[in-house]
Amino acid sequence: MKTNLRNHAQWLVAGLFSVAATLLASALTPAESTSVLYMKQEEKVARDVYQALFNRWEHATFGNIVTAEQRHMDAIDRLIARYGLTDTTPVEPGRFSIPELQKLHDDLLAQGNASLTDALQVGVKIEEADIADLKEAIGLTREPMIQRVFGNLLRASGHHLSAYQAALGGDGKVGCANAPATACPRGGVCRASDGVGCPSVCGRDGERCREAGAGNRPSATCPKDGNCPAGQGPKGCVSAQEPSPSPVGTPLRRGRR
Repeated sequence: MKTNLRNHAQWLVAGLFSVAATLLASALTPAESTSVLYMKQEEKVARDVYQALFNRWEHATFGNIVTAEQRHMDAIDRLIARYGLTDTTPVEPGRFSIPELQKLHDDLLAQGNASLTDALQVGVKIEEADIADLKEAIGLTREPMIQRVFGNLLRASGHHLSAYQAALGGDGKVGCANAPATACPRGGVCRASDGVGCPSVCGRDGERCREAGAGNRPSATCPKDGNCPAGQGPKGCVSAQEPSPSPVGTPLRRGRR
């Protein structure tokens, strides 16, 4: 008898949740429902592109933001469950049920594979598009829960955009995020990050500086273009032909990302 009562209670609770989900879904306008499902796949575009570009270039900015984009998708999944919406987002990376987002993903990935600078510029494009679309989606809804979730995503996208812009540097070329620019051998931009030398990129054509250590340790070799001395922290990025220039740059302050 107790088992039957327990089963009946579970069935009743499940039925109530189903009714509640149906009522919540019916409370959304078609525009609200569409915007929630669209933003789920737009966040997936960001996650999948960033993961692929991290695999290609091993730039820390992509790796850091991939994790955040997964959290964004998880937040929208909770909205989808709350309002009882039908999610058609494919699980497979790089696949989308919305044709325009499939094309966007493919085009951006092709651009990002061309060079590291192009890849970081793709990050800027994605975050700018996210910001514009989230603002539009917030304007379409009166649901407090949707407004709150999309507002959080909007703020996060602003941080992501700043991270990609910092990684590119003021001249739109490759650098490292969150640190002042210093002179880099034969052009380009070299940026120290959090006092550990030049861990990402130095010089032209996206050659990576291979860091030998943090703080006051030996320099990291910068292929083709000379050395980025970790021992100088943020103050130096000098070529092999000019081993002892005057320090360039400003004291390092730790950035948010």
